[in-house]
Amino acid sequence: MGPESAWAMPGAIFEIRTENPDGKIRGVVADEKGRFRIRGVAQGEYVFKATRNGFQSVYGRVRVSRKAKASTEVRIVLELGT
Repeated sequence: MGPESAWAMPGAIFEIRTENPDGKIRGVVADEKGRFRIRGVAQGEYVFKATRNGFQSVYGRVRVSRKAKASTEVRIVLELGT
C-alpha cells in the first residue's frame, strides 16, 4: 500500500517492552489521526507490537537513543486480518 492510499488507524494499540520477556509493557492508543506518543522511555532497544481489531498484528524492534530527535515519525502498516 503506497502512501497515497494509506489511512490513519485511530484506536490502534502500540506496545513496547524490553527484550526481557518478563519486562514491563508500556502501551498507548493512537489518536484520531493514528498518532501516538510514549514519553519517558529509557534509552535502549525494545520490541514492539501494533494491533487493531480486524487487522493483523505487526511486531518489530525500535531503538531509543539520546541522539534521535525528540519526535520521530514511525510508519507502521497494518494489513487486513484474514
